[in-house]
Amino acid sequence: MSSTTRNTQIPHEDIIVTPQSDFTVQIKEFRQVGGRKLLKRTASLRVKRDTLANSSGYFQAMMGGRWTESEGDTITLEEDTVRSIEIWLRHFHGTLDVVTLDDISVADIWHIILASDKYQFNRNDLLQWFIRWYRNATAAGIHRDNLAKKLMLPCYAFDYAHGFQDLTKRLAYEEKGHIMEINPIDNVRLHLPPRIIRELSSQDTCTLHLNANKF
Repeated sequence: MSSTTRNTQIPHEDIIVTPQSDFTVQIKEFRQVGGRKLLKRTASLRVKRDTLANSSGYFQAMMGGRWTESEGDTITLEEDTVRSIEIWLRHFHGTLDVVTLDDISVADIWHIILASDKYQFNRNDLLQWFIRWYRNATAAGIHRDNLAKKLMLPCYAFDYAHGFQDLTKRLAYEEKGHIMEINPIDNVRLHLPPRIIRELSSQDTCTLHLNANKF
C-alpha cells in the first residue's frame, strides 16, 4: 500500500488511502534538532476529495471556500506526522483495518490527538479503534517503558474511562510519591489538566470523573 523512496536522503511515502482517489494530501513531517526544525519525511496520501471535505469543518472550509487549495487537486499539511494523518484519513475512507495495531506507537497516538485538535476531527469517532489499540498495547503489562504514565493522557483525551481508571488506580497503589505523566513527543502543550494530576495525588482515583469536553 505504500512505497519508500529517497530524495536527498529525505524518505518519501506514496500511500493509497483509497483506490478511488482523486485528490492528494501532501505531508511534510519535521523534527527538532538542536533548536532547529529539520524535514524528517514526506508523504503523498491519495484520498477522495469529497470524503476529505466532509471529514471536518476545517477541511470543508478549505475545500469549499476561497482558499487556494479549494481549486487544486493537492493540499500540503505541515507540522503533522505522516502516521497520525494516515490514521484519520483511513478512518474516514473506511480502510483503517489495513493498519496493524502493533505498528502504532504511543507517540503516534499522541500525534493523532494533536491532529484531532488541529483539524477539528471528532475523537469519539476513533474511540472503539483506540480501545482495541489500548488493549493490544497493554496486553503485556502497563509498567514496561513507563507505559502507564504515557497512556493517561490518551485515555483522558478519548474519554476512555475504564482505561484511565485502571491506569491511575495501579499507579496510585504502586508508585512512590506523586503520580506524574510522561509526554513521549516534542509538543509541550499537550498534557493532562493540572487539576487531574492534583486529584490523582490527593484522593482515591476511582472517584475521578472524566470529561473530555474540558480537555
